[in-house]
Amino acid sequence: MMKNLLVLLILLQSVQVWCNQQSESSLQNLHSFTEIKNRGIHFSELNRSDSAIAYFRTALSFAEDADSIAQALLLLSNEYRLNQDIENAKRYLNQLNELLLSNSIKNKAITYESLHLEGKIKISQSDFVSALQLFDSALMVIEQIEGKNALASIKVINYKGIAFYYLGDQDQAFYYYREALEKCLRLGIKNIDLADVYQNMAIAYSFKGEFDSALFYLENSRVIREQIFSDFHPRMAGFYVNYGRILSMVGRSVEAFIF
Repeated sequence: MMKNLLVLLILLQSVQVWCNQQSESSLQNLHSFTEIKNRGIHFSELNRSDSAIAYFRTALSFAEDADSIAQALLLLSNEYRLNQDIENAKRYLNQLNELLLSNSIKNKAITYESLHLEGKIKISQSDFVSALQLFDSALMVIEQIEGKNALASIKVINYKGIAFYYLGDQDQAFYYYREALEKCLRLGIKNIDLADVYQNMAIAYSFKGEFDSALFYLENSRVIREQIFSDFHPRMAGFYVNYGRILSMVGRSVEAFIF
């Protein structure tokens, strides 16, 4: 497994160098807020935070209305959170909240997205109780705007499970993971949200020593992820590490070596 991971890391480093070379030249050829924002999202999905932030900052300078400004601030705050730069994540979130108070934003989804993001930042700060309160507020707003069956609620419910997991309340964590899972299946959702729910359940089961259940959910997550991403996509690297670790724990070392 270590040999394969080393090859994967070398390939990812090569992609990173190429992305850095392409980022600056590509930025000069983009002329609209949407184009620049979408390119930033592309780099974010490749785990290239520096490039993503550069594009999101440029998108912010191209924003001509409150909704576009809010989108750019939300993306910047989240990207800094992913990069563990909580100070800047909070700085851009505060700017977004000030904009929300002006009542100039037409896209009401920004309201619950900002609450969800603030909850995730609280998790990064190990303030899990505050995170849960923010997630509850986000779910209330989602229901008011989009109804009980809104797809947007799945991510928030999953994060409630994560918060309870870190609080050490495994029963509540599983409750919300299952709620998110049931909602995905009921609505026919088969995307990265479902893959994330499966992976969270797998990790929780592995720490409980229930490796058969962990492998069941991890395999379901793997199938979805491989339909969305290529084998060498940066988002697959961490997943394969978890998969190989759990396979090793149950004595399936030969299969673990593949990952």
